[in-house]
Amino acid sequence: MVRDDAWVAARDVVTTEIGEGLALLNLNTNEYFSLNDVGAYVWEVLQSPRQRDEIVQAVTEKYEVAPEVCAPDVDLLLEDLRNAALAEQQLGVAA
Repeated sequence: MVRDDAWVAARDVVTTEIGEGLALLNLNTNEYFSLNDVGAYVWEVLQSPRQRDEIVQAVTEKYEVAPEVCAPDVDLLLEDLRNAALAEQQLGVAA
């Protein structure tokens, strides 16, 4: 993953709250996905383009966790969202 790339939520996704998390529906694939509360917060952050390090910083500030602890989880979530066509990695685009 290139750390200077911007990440943004895909446009063809609708969401609804479920408990403390979110259910997402990809309108192109008709597949549902669920996110826990931290994932839902990352989804909120992704509503505008953000660099990976900005996303990690937002999570560390909200949940009072060390960057080295949450960064691998953020990376995994971003990859999962991209693989499910729920988020886009904008190569070489600064947020």
